Amino acid sequence: MPSSRSYPRSARPPLVTRNRRAVAWGGMLVLLVLLAGAGGLVYFFLPLGGDGQARADYLTHHVERGKFLYEVTERGEIESSSNVEVRCEVQSRNTGGTAILEIVPEGTYVEKRELIARLDKSALENEYNQQQITCNASNASVIQAQSALATAQIARREYLDGTFRQDEQILLGEISVAEENLRRAEDYAGYSQKLAAKDFVTQLQLEADLFAVEKAKMDLATAKTKIEVMREFTKAKMLTQLEADIKIAEANLASNENVKRLDEEKLALIQAQIDKCEILAPSAGQVVYANSTDRRGDSEVVIQEGALIRERQVIVRLPDPKRMQVRAKINEARVDRVKEGQPVVIQLDAFPEKKLLGKVRRVDDYPIPAGWFSSTVKEYATYVDIIDPPDGLRPGMTAQVRIEISRMPDVIQVPVQAVFEHAKRHYCLVRTAKGLEPREVKIGTTNEKQVVIQEGLSEKEIVLVNPRAHEDSVAMPEVPTLPERQEQIAARPTNEVASNEAEVPSSKTASSSKTEESNGGTADEPLVQVETARPVAGRAEGDDKAGEDDSASGDRAERRKRREEMMAMGPAGAAKAMFEQFDADHDGKLTESELPEQMRQFSASMDTNKDGSIDAAELTAAMRRFAAMRAGAGGGAPPAGGAGL
Repeated sequence: MPSSRSYPRSARPPLVTRNRRAVAWGGMLVLLVLLAGAGGLVYFFLPLGGDGQARADYLTHHVERGKFLYEVTERGEIESSSNVEVRCEVQSRNTGGTAILEIVPEGTYVEKRELIARLDKSALENEYNQQQITCNASNASVIQAQSALATAQIARREYLDGTFRQDEQILLGEISVAEENLRRAEDYAGYSQKLAAKDFVTQLQLEADLFAVEKAKMDLATAKTKIEVMREFTKAKMLTQLEADIKIAEANLASNENVKRLDEEKLALIQAQIDKCEILAPSAGQVVYANSTDRRGDSEVVIQEGALIRERQVIVRLPDPKRMQVRAKINEARVDRVKEGQPVVIQLDAFPEKKLLGKVRRVDDYPIPAGWFSSTVKEYATYVDIIDPPDGLRPGMTAQVRIEISRMPDVIQVPVQAVFEHAKRHYCLVRTAKGLEPREVKIGTTNEKQVVIQEGLSEKEIVLVNPRAHEDSVAMPEVPTLPERQEQIAARPTNEVASNEAEVPSSKTASSSKTEESNGGTADEPLVQVETARPVAGRAEGDDKAGEDDSASGDRAERRKRREEMMAMGPAGAAKAMFEQFDADHDGKLTESELPEQMRQFSASMDTNKDGSIDAAELTAAMRRFAAMRAGAGGGAPPAGGAGL
């Protein structure tokens, strides 16, 4: 195919001419690059201002005004905020549990009352048959007890209305006969006495008739005694026995009825357990197996056919796709900044082009349990509701959440590395025509990268982002002694003290205000005094001039050396060294009287459990916080209270 730009053979430029033009243009480009590089090198290595410092030593930043945004970014998983859990309600008949015979595939959409899973019920059916036999036996015992009670009740009525009345009538008849016999005996005895007076009967016959009278009287008395005994004692005894028989029969009947009721309830329970072997969906939703892993990452529970399920164990979950949330893990260093209702931007890994909106619904009060191989850093579960979840959103998807902590539309801000602390005040090294100038600044809100400057800097000024490297080359303000510092703080307005004593978090520890608020001051002020008071090797202990000499420029190297020695020991080692020095009574605790004078005002902030003393754990924790903040500062803004280190 002919070229769109073709020349006649006679009009084409010679090949040598074209090559020369290409070489000329290439040479010019190389020359421009070299000149630009030379200019850049000259600009880079020329002294900057009158301080004699080479530009190669400086890392600068232009102060700018703009929008400030502090966001906490974490990762999490999508889940339903309305997540119906379907549990196994079958009681375990052994330590293994109940086997799953059939279960719908994961991801299946089911309607309400639709079969989800079927469990093994063979053991329950055998138990049901055995319990049915037991129920029949208990029913027979109830019938027998009812018959015994009826018999006892009839016996009581039989005695009162039959036997007692019959015996009473017999005794009354005996009394009538005895009375009649007594009357006749008395008549015969009277007649015999009259005849004996006329000698018609013998004395022996008279005595016999008189004896008959006495015998009739005794028979009458005996008959009356019998009826009295029967009425007062025999009747009461028989009624007591018969009523006891009735109560025994009633108790026996109640016992058998309870046994029967329990047996029937157990039979009904077994039947209910058999019915629960068929698990139905309580609501419509998508089936998600409740698989779980242990702390080592191994599968602890795997939902599948043939798996054994314990009672109350979750088998499946039915999430509502219209109500979704993100469960994120917030680091303990930033969890105090996250509040309910804060706006959140959510970005899904599955749909990176979509950005969803949400808001914080809840932050757990307790950290997530750590695994075997996890670090000691605590994380707190935070739940973010998704506003208008799109179609295709599924539980288990990974998402990134950006929680908006604060937003300012137009503020002056600099990198956090540009701010450092000296004598309990915050400074920036500003590049001027005369060199570097330490400028005291009043800081405001900060995020992991930028810090808001409320006072002290103007727009377009140039500050160093590595001020620690040049701190020794500038004349810093005089460091006051501790009493002078207290007088200065007391003389300053309250709002100024609060702003200048605020913490400038680093990129790794952007939030420690919770510790400051709980202790009523800067979290790491005690650590400053502890390290200042600790003597280095070769110096006598109790040198109370160590803190006062920190302001002298000649002691800066010594201060840095002590600081490095302290941090090289680690938080636990530093705490141990302090205890060896200050724990006079060797009780494992530091009281306020045992602390040096310059440390006593900070004992309350280190005493986190408020027991009146500082133990090794509290001091180690404070040192660990300081070490983490210092490591995160990266030579930039140190944590508040870091002056003199």
